[in-house]
Amino acid sequence: VRLDFPFFEAMMQSLLYAGFSGFVFVTSFVAREQSLAQEEQRRLNAELRATRALLAESARVNERTRISRELHDLLGHHLTALSLNLEVAGHLSQGRARDHVQQAHTLARLLLTDVREAVSQLRDTGSIDLAAALRP
Repeated sequence: VRLDFPFFEAMMQSLLYAGFSGFVFVTSFVAREQSLAQEEQRRLNAELRATRALLAESARVNERTRISRELHDLLGHHLTALSLNLEVAGHLSQGRARDHVQQAHTLARLLLTDVREAVSQLRDTGSIDLAAALRP
């Protein structure tokens, strides 16, 4: 069927429809790409937060480990030496002085036990919960 459109008008109208279709296609393509990029950005942001939390937890564990080592190295060795010296002093002393030395020796052993417990608690509670850090 032949319509009474001039060739030029038909061509212009066809180009106009093709232009609108192309514009819709490009716009939807850009919107889809932007949506995918936003989703990727959300995923990377969640990974970054999880990594930051893991790093903070690791720093906390490292600090606890350092403190426990210092406590053990400084106090533990000195308290052991003090306890040994008090034990020797207890064998060498007599009378009331011996009682005081024995009491000091008991306190030194008690303090050494407390330091050992504190150090082991610092070391035991210093583990990283990897599953909780990676869950987000």
